[in-house]
Amino acid sequence: MTIPQSRLLMINSDDRDSGTHNNFRVSINNYRLDRTLQLSLTGATFLNSEFNIKTGFNTFSYEVDATPYSVVIPIGQYSSTELIAYLDANAPTLTTTLTANSNFFQFVTSGTDLSIFGEASGTTMFRILGITQDNTASGNTKTADTIPNLSGLALVNVSSNALGASNSISSDSNHAHIISTVPVPNDVDFGERVTYNSDTTNDLDNITYLTEQNIRNIDIQLLDQDLNECQLQTNIVLVFKIIS
Repeated sequence: MTIPQSRLLMINSDDRDSGTHNNFRVSINNYRLDRTLQLSLTGATFLNSEFNIKTGFNTFSYEVDATPYSVVIPIGQYSSTELIAYLDANAPTLTTTLTANSNFFQFVTSGTDLSIFGEASGTTMFRILGITQDNTASGNTKTADTIPNLSGLALVNVSSNALGASNSISSDSNHAHIISTVPVPNDVDFGERVTYNSDTTNDLDNITYLTEQNIRNIDIQLLDQDLNECQLQTNIVLVFKIIS
């Protein structure tokens, strides 16, 4: 009878063979993971370093009297006041304020009709501003549907083709390679450290493989709450418990 053995494996994105801190590959030829039966993420630590206005999600588009306009906001960490200042200085025919009572973004054009297309644009830029639906009704003033969400990263999904393949944790093929989710607590501000320790007594935190796995290379993809690739500016350290 073979007695299962457990050990810890620490992966630091600084030690990657290729890629970025958010999508990388490491080789573990000197740390053989033969006949792996079960795996779990037991810990993670990283700086909350993803900007709330980030690459690919930083374009604000609108129409005034059927004329389209588009403003690209520089990547960075913004408060509502800073975002308003940038839009006021760079969005033609548009004035941006916060409503007095609810702190919703409000947009006023010097033209006749203002249209904002919200999530139909396919970018979370509008969700950041609190715009969750198209607003094309006539009029020169448009108000967001909800308060702005400038909190940034809410969680990190740790995904891996090598570690998630052939496992029994999920039957959803779109999410089968997500091996764990690391929350970013509300009280951890931008630039502060996130430290995560998993409940290793909970079987739901474990991946039990259908067949024994011999692992030589590990790929890691970090995905945000919308399953877009994260944009952390600094390294992440992941600690896995391996049972073989």
